[in-house]
Amino acid sequence: THTHTHTMEDEGFVVVPQLERAMSEENRVPVTRGEPLSPAQWASYFDADGRIIEESHLRKTVFKGGIERSIRREVWKFIMGYYPFRSTRLERMVMDRERRVEYRALKERWQEMFYTWKDLAPENTATAAAAAA
Repeated sequence: THTHTHTMEDEGFVVVPQLERAMSEENRVPVTRGEPLSPAQWASYFDADGRIIEESHLRKTVFKGGIERSIRREVWKFIMGYYPFRSTRLERMVMDRERRVEYRALKERWQEMFYTWKDLAPENTATAAAAAA
């Protein structure tokens, strides 16, 4: 009889020898972590109008050291593209206000659709037909 050894290939995975070699201990490049972005550093990246200056330096700082917890929510809004780096403080306030209005409108539409669907559900339709008869 032939015995079969269970391999990663059986699960749909293939180990790529070149990748395995590249990931070996002797091929790893040591990386030193920097300090996380602090609130004081974060404040220093803004000009008088509230625009981010030195975007690439900010990104490198975050990549190498992360972000202190107290400012993480605000910083990630820029890193993830929620706010453009060149936006002013005033422009961001307007964006926030517009997005809140959009969210409320979307939520109201969803609720209207949900309650309409709920009212049209088969169990409700049968009850309504029986009551009308």
